[in-house]
This record gives sequence, structure tokens and C-alpha cells, in this order.
Amino acid sequence: MKALVFAGTTEGREAALMLARRGISVMAFTATDYGHEVLDGAADGLQNLAVESGRLSEEQIRELLMGEAPDTLVIDATHPYAAQVTANIRRACMDAQKRYIRIVRKSTFAGEPAGVTVLADAQEVTQWANREENIKKKILPTGSKDLRIYTEIEGYRDRVWPRILPDMDSLRIATELGYKKSNIICMQGPFSTEMNIAMIKSVGAQVLVTKDTGKTGGFDSKLKAAL
Repeated sequence: MKALVFAGTTEGREAALMLARRGISVMAFTATDYGHEVLDGAADGLQNLAVESGRLSEEQIRELLMGEAPDTLVIDATHPYAAQVTANIRRACMDAQKRYIRIVRKSTFAGEPAGVTVLADAQEVTQWANREENIKKKILPTGSKDLRIYTEIEGYRDRVWPRILPDMDSLRIATELGYKKSNIICMQGPFSTEMNIAMIKSVGAQVLVTKDTGKTGGFDSKLKAAL
């Protein structure tokens, strides 16, 4: 058997490594060179694990799967908020008649404690921030995906401190969008509660914005740190 693992998360790396260590030939795909570097470093010389980086379109995924054996297994372990990527992989698997498994990260968020505001998406965050003029600073530990939307926050260059992966593509996106280099935090998570508290205090942030990325994505420690 061969497995194709779309491994843009911790679960993806763990799945790719687990399968390879059990003798299955694994081709893992990461969206960024940084993700490639992390997984490649964890492979520890596994000869049956190959890693490729770069974002694939639905058509590219379909062409890839069409060339694979009928029993090839496809594991979608992409980020829980990468809805378009998941849709592309799922449709490509249906067209190529390949078995598809989606690894779904469990949410640990229950209720809405005092001090927590739940919003639908990045656009709502922007609208909310523009109503809260008394809030001067915030950290956005949500990666580079929504940074373009957050430029709609009034005075974003001074009010927003993005926390992104230490990846050249992410940094390029942030700087091209006009974020101050002095405000950009480039670090690999997930982080402990203590680390999150230290970063919140160091920039004087009044608000921490995060997606519900589950315990694996560090959501619990971010929530605890903010509270």
C-alpha cells in the first residue's frame, strides 16, 4: 500500500511518520518549505517517506491521484480551517476513485466565558475591531492566511501585531501588506500558556485573536493566557 498524506498540521506529520515506520510507502505534501523542513527533520532517515512542498490545485491533485495505484490511500490532515483545500482533495479523490480519510481535530472550546467574544470569521473580527476604537493593540496568532483582511482594521500598522510561522513566504506576505516589521512575531507554535502570557505582556496587547484550533493547535493555552 501507498499513502499520500496532506500534512500541514501536527496530526499530518504524526500520521505520515506512523505509516512510514510501519513499512508503508508515504508521500507527504506540505504547503510551505518550512513545513517540509519540519517533517523532513522528524523523518530521521526513513527511506520510505518522501516530502514535497508547494500548494496544489484541485486539478494537480486529481492528476497526481490518477497516476497512483487503485489501493493508494489519501489522508487529508490539513488545517481545520483550510476548507477550500479539503474540498479540493475530497473532489479529486472522488474523481480518481481513491479512498479518502479526513483527520478532524477535536474542538476543546466549550461555552463562552466572560472576556471571550466569539465571531464568525476574520471579516467580523475586522468590523468588531473598528468599532472598538479604545483598543490600540492586539496580537493575531492566526498565521498569514487572513492578514489581508486585517489590513481593513483602521490604523492596522500600529494596532496589529501578527504572529506567523518563521517562513519566508509568510513574512513576505506580511511585509507586502504593509505590516510593520517591528510588529511581526515569527515563531513556531504551539506555545505554552506562559509563553503566550509573556508575548501578550511584551507588546501590551489588549486583545488576542485566535481561531479554535483545538488543543493540538495551542488553542487551550492561548485562551488561558488571555483570560
